[in-house]
Amino acid sequence: MCWDEWDQAIDEQVEEILQQISVNEPPVDALRTARLLGCEIAYDQSQGGRARQKLLEGQPAVFLRPDKRPERLQWATAHELGEIMAWQICRKTNALIDELPQEFREQLANRFASRFLLPNSWFQQDFRSRGRDLFQLKERYRTVSHELIARRLQDLNPLMLMTIIDQGEVSLRRNGY
Repeated sequence: MCWDEWDQAIDEQVEEILQQISVNEPPVDALRTARLLGCEIAYDQSQGGRARQKLLEGQPAVFLRPDKRPERLQWATAHELGEIMAWQICRKTNALIDELPQEFREQLANRFASRFLLPNSWFQQDFRSRGRDLFQLKERYRTVSHELIARRLQDLNPLMLMTIIDQGEVSLRRNGY
C-alpha cells in the first residue's frame, strides 16, 4: 500500500478534528481532544499496555496506564484516537476497515498519532521557518517527545541521519530511507 494516499486522508481527518475543537496552533493536547470528542478517559494501573480503547455503553473510552512522562500519555491517547478514527480515515480512501490487516491498522493509528500531535500543515511551516532546531520545536510542540519531533523532521528531510540516545545508550540510528 502507498502511504501517500493514507497520509493525505489522515491529514484531512486531523484538520477536521482540530477545526471541530477550535485548535488553531500548537500544542495539540490529545487528552483534552479526546474528552471534547466525547471519549471518557480513565487510568488503569493494572493494564499491560500503555493504552487501549473500548466502547462503554456505546461511547468510546480510552484507558491509560499512568506514566510519569506526560508525552507518553499524549502519544498513547493520540494513538487510541487513531484507532477510533480509523473507519473515517478508511472512508476517505475508499477502503473497508474490516479488510485491513491488524498490523496495518496499528501502523495507521501510529501515523495518525504522529500527524495529529504534529499536524502536517503546521509542522511543515515550522520546519521551513525554524529549521531543524529540535529544542525550539519542542518548545512549540510541548505535548510531544523529542524523539517524535526528530522522527517527523526525518519525514520532511529523508536524507537526515538520526541518532537517538536514551539514558546514555544509542536506542535508534537511521536515515529516512
